[in-house]
Amino acid sequence: MLEIGQQAPGITATDHTGRAFDLAGMRGKKVWLYFYTSPGGKNCTAHACGYRDNLAQFTAKGIEIVALNDRPAAEQREWVEREGLPFLVLSDPDRAIAKAYGIWEDGAERYVANNGGGRRPAVLIDEQGKIAMVLPDLMTVEDDLAALGAV
Repeated sequence: MLEIGQQAPGITATDHTGRAFDLAGMRGKKVWLYFYTSPGGKNCTAHACGYRDNLAQFTAKGIEIVALNDRPAAEQREWVEREGLPFLVLSDPDRAIAKAYGIWEDGAERYVANNGGGRRPAVLIDEQGKIAMVLPDLMTVEDDLAALGAV
């Protein structure tokens, strides 16, 4: 499990546009890294649109939102464009990033290993690349905004 103050596990992945992403390139910025189960799923779409609709509250605190899922980048791109999502969505097809962040465990059927509980966990990474907050049980946009209030 991640601990506050520890260095965030490195991330190299492909984003929804097909470009390479490296978390190290985000140094100097806060990153709200959130994991979700299904691009296009009703609840995951509502949650992502909540981030979109409340983006100003995150940017006011200097936070960049980055989402992760195990679907191919092309599938994610279609969803991002359809919903007008203004943040990066990364593809984690082998679930290595989710494993490194303690979000997925071997044998789980769904990407965020929530057994259908509807959670979309997030991690806040500070400007030095360290874990600032671990938010394992976010289910709604309201949950995200309440957590954001503590930043």
